[in-house]
Amino acid sequence: MGALAKQALLVLSLCALPAMALCQTGPVRPPEPPPAPGPPLALAREAIQAALDACLGEGEPKVAVSVIDSAGELKAMASADGVPPGHAVANSLGKAMAALLYQTSSGAAYARLRTDPAALAAAEANPRVRLRAGGELLASRGGVIGAIGVSGAASGDKDDLCALAGVARIKARL
Repeated sequence: MGALAKQALLVLSLCALPAMALCQTGPVRPPEPPPAPGPPLALAREAIQAALDACLGEGEPKVAVSVIDSAGELKAMASADGVPPGHAVANSLGKAMAALLYQTSSGAAYARLRTDPAALAAAEANPRVRLRAGGELLASRGGVIGAIGVSGAASGDKDDLCALAGVARIKARL
């Protein structure tokens, strides 16, 4: 084989390699969808700590706090030491979901739905939603980016006070 033929064969084989590699990789996966807008993890954790600290200051040391993004995906969660097993963890997430779903605080959503027994029954049938005070929206200049929920205090009003402390701590940086 002459030098020119060897060069031509080399060029052809180099051109074919990328095509062969594509054939051997298997099926092409569709691209991942972009993440939903939400608070950065560091700010979510900071909001949680602020809520825990506020509850502790109110004499409510046994609460759970959840932060979700705008798609309702859990961003971060913490349960204070000594939280009894049961509902505090699930309810904190449910209160955040209620705020996000109804685009208002979970307590305000509950107050609004109480005037319509059928709507309230339908909402309370959703196991992912907890319609009691303690869930608040997280908003940036571009709109709602998530929510925070607190549960485990002696009353929903105290849960809400703690959630608002979490929002206040990070609001300016969202």
